[in-house]
Amino acid sequence: MNKPTKKQFYSYMSHIYGKYEDTNGYKTLIEILNKAHDPYIYGELSEMIDFSEQDRLGYRYALACHGKELTPTQVDQHISIIEYALEFIHI
Repeated sequence: MNKPTKKQFYSYMSHIYGKYEDTNGYKTLIEILNKAHDPYIYGELSEMIDFSEQDRLGYRYALACHGKELTPTQVDQHISIIEYALEFIHI
């Protein structure tokens, strides 16, 4: 598996969201890449990229219940990171 460079990642995210500067974004990408080789996790992540607005709201609420509060934009960015990561996984 080829992993994208930080430069590639930040260029991709900036193309979608304007100037993207989340310093934890690349770390999140690498964590997803390391976990997504499991077919079950890959399937779960694949479903997330097709979340509707209502699904994203439910996901945001679930995260908040576990102490991780994200803005709607942060949820969108997180799902974009998942989508980008899945481009590098071949199951």
